[in-house]
Amino acid sequence: MLNPLTGLLTVTNTPSNLDVVEGYMKMLWEGAPVNIACTLTIIEGPGDLIREANAEASGSGNANAPLKRLLEQAKNPGSGIRIVGDAFLETQSGTRATTDAAYEYAQLTNFQLDAKSHASVTHETPVIGLRLEFEPSGRANQEMIDLTLSLTLFASPPPQRQLNVSDPLSGNAAEFPVTDIQGVRLTTAATMAAGSAKLLTVAKPVGVLDEKADVLWAAFLTATLRRVETIPTKQPKTEASPSLPKGMAFAALPAPEGLFDDVLLNHTVILDSNLPRRLTVKEWLVKSGVPFPTGASVEHRDGALRVTHTTDGIATIATIVDELLNKRSKTVAVTTHTIEAPASLLRQLQHQTLAAADDSAMFAALETAAGRSEARFVNSSFFEDKSGNRSSHYAACEHRYLKDLGTDERGHPDLSFDTRHVGATFEIEPTIRPDGRTVDVSFSHELHSEPATTRRDHFRDPGSQKAFDAPVTDFHVLKTMTIISLDKGSTKLISMTSPVGRESSGKLWATFMKCDVVPQVSKLRPWFPTNEAGDPVLPDPKAWNTKIFRVPPDFLSIDGGDGGSPPADPFGAGNTDQADSKRTIRKTAKQILEAQGITFPEDATAVFNPASSTLLVKNTNENLDLVEAFTEWHCRPRPRTVALILHVLQGPGPLLRRLTAQAANKSNHRAELDALLAAVKAGTVQHLNTTRLETKSGTQATSEQMTEHLAATEVDVDDKGVRSFGLEMRPVGLRLEAEPTVGSDGATVELSHTSEFHTAPPFEHREHVIDTQGRRLEFPLTDYHVAHMVTSTTMPDGTARLLLLYKPTGKPEFEKEDILQAMFITCDILRPWE
Repeated sequence: MLNPLTGLLTVTNTPSNLDVVEGYMKMLWEGAPVNIACTLTIIEGPGDLIREANAEASGSGNANAPLKRLLEQAKNPGSGIRIVGDAFLETQSGTRATTDAAYEYAQLTNFQLDAKSHASVTHETPVIGLRLEFEPSGRANQEMIDLTLSLTLFASPPPQRQLNVSDPLSGNAAEFPVTDIQGVRLTTAATMAAGSAKLLTVAKPVGVLDEKADVLWAAFLTATLRRVETIPTKQPKTEASPSLPKGMAFAALPAPEGLFDDVLLNHTVILDSNLPRRLTVKEWLVKSGVPFPTGASVEHRDGALRVTHTTDGIATIATIVDELLNKRSKTVAVTTHTIEAPASLLRQLQHQTLAAADDSAMFAALETAAGRSEARFVNSSFFEDKSGNRSSHYAACEHRYLKDLGTDERGHPDLSFDTRHVGATFEIEPTIRPDGRTVDVSFSHELHSEPATTRRDHFRDPGSQKAFDAPVTDFHVLKTMTIISLDKGSTKLISMTSPVGRESSGKLWATFMKCDVVPQVSKLRPWFPTNEAGDPVLPDPKAWNTKIFRVPPDFLSIDGGDGGSPPADPFGAGNTDQADSKRTIRKTAKQILEAQGITFPEDATAVFNPASSTLLVKNTNENLDLVEAFTEWHCRPRPRTVALILHVLQGPGPLLRRLTAQAANKSNHRAELDALLAAVKAGTVQHLNTTRLETKSGTQATSEQMTEHLAATEVDVDDKGVRSFGLEMRPVGLRLEAEPTVGSDGATVELSHTSEFHTAPPFEHREHVIDTQGRRLEFPLTDYHVAHMVTSTTMPDGTARLLLLYKPTGKPEFEKEDILQAMFITCDILRPWE
């Protein structure tokens, strides 16, 4: 039996026939999005054991058995087997993705001599470590995966040596450093069954072991198809209780405040007193075809629809609620967490959930482990974006460093500087599919596992025959670029690898992403004054009064303003122009209101003043309320200004993560903001800053609370050897740039904004170079610690929103303790006519 309201098919049949039905339904949904996940495991071990595994894998299309055996042996410290590389990567079928766990190692790429034999040096930062590039294509019917991949595993840090050459012009010696990059590189294509493992390669490690040692590396890849459900397969969670009527169950369905306002305000009933009353939710559901047997009830409060009904009735009501939510504009809320945990625990959990499309169970297990101090949160973030919009945010140190050292035509040093974000950086573009529940997410996620490190490169200039040197900077980067599909509310593991440059033996970092599709529900203002139950509260309805209403300048054109054909002109000519015969006259203000069913007793009047766009009405109170309802909802003027208030707060990581999880699927985060503001009074949370910004709809405005910090950004030496330092002003503090646009409904705001907050004071570090003439040139460089975001979202009037959750940088306690910061914003549409 097919329930047309829920879209659910209930089948009663024999087990064998039910299997046939299930197979048919699966075939119908084969067009669902498919991700392909791969796990890379690189094992180092004695040559005989690796060769044995190779022989076993060569005789089978599935290397799961030798991989499992080697992993078990690696648990024994005396086995000589260890895991030297881990990577996890997921992407859509047919999409190329990459993941890095590597040094960006500053390497000399050009040592150039000018006509006077003075040297200039140029550096680049190749990736030294583990990199996996992966492009799979799934054969859904055959459970097979075609893939191409490129794998590099380079020893880090690479060895460096000094190279001595003779300058052919001067005949003098020149010296500069060169880097030998050692490791394994593999490029291949393969076909494998979903869920199987493949031994990609066996190789002799280069540069990390004694050449004579019989030690080998074996790289295994496990791949599986992960289908994303495109239809809701979960029934509403119901509870049965002895206190419930027989045959009844209970469920609390997510239903934001204001969800039913449209339908209830558009379905009013008239009481005996001729006063309007909107339907209750129960009455509206009955009108929608939902029966309410004895004992069934429904109540809407606290953001939930609390339903007592049969299980089928609850499923039907849940579908109706979903349909109302699907009609609303939506944003995508993205939450990420990076957790450090023992490698053995992460590999075990990841193996258990690899075949599932949702990694929520794995994340929950790690969250529990963190509560027992067996794991720790490294980084957390939250932000929202519109479907199809690309946004970015970072919480990082803006690190200023010397990139290149040159010599100009005068023989003076020519320095080139650059800035790199060292911390957490996220660029993302989510797209909600037509089903309203599946999200395609294209993203680049970068996390630095250590601060930037500086070392020195040494040179000899043949022109001056003097040694010179300069600082070079390396970065420790974990980076993933891919496109995946998620079901709303689901959690995905997006990377799992070893942190680079950090003393974390036996630990891995795992990063998870959760996407929530959030309907933006605004609470509409009623047509008439109401009490808490939504029923009218009016003065004496029969008493007379006079009111002024603000209306649009084209008020008399509502409904075309057609008052019908004009009466015949008794003095006109017999042969009038055809166009003249079609002339119409405008309705009066009174006629327009009467057309809406509003009565005008004797002496009642309605006068429109076009100069002030106001409507003066004299009538009974009950009729004036109907005029107010009409002007508010059918010809209301557009709101003119929007008020935004930004709050920056800092608190314990567990508290902010809990409130973020609580807020992620809601359009109004007022409760979470209020909880933090209460914690500020209690002294457990810090209120770091706030700003208020008011602007017209559609107009960009900026608020800054800044110190204009001057810092040296360039260094120059003139013909006489005089050194000059170029200074730039950088605002340090809080900055909000916003452009709110009130929607056509008058109750939602499309908000584009850029927010920036400096989490610590600027940090000045002094660097120096010894130039080609042997002169020491010392200069200051300034780092800024910044949380920055650029995005667009939708906010209902009167709501609060968590804009950004992030791990701050720049203070020792931020590294040692589990501390997070959050930006909240409130949005209110100001109506000048009220």
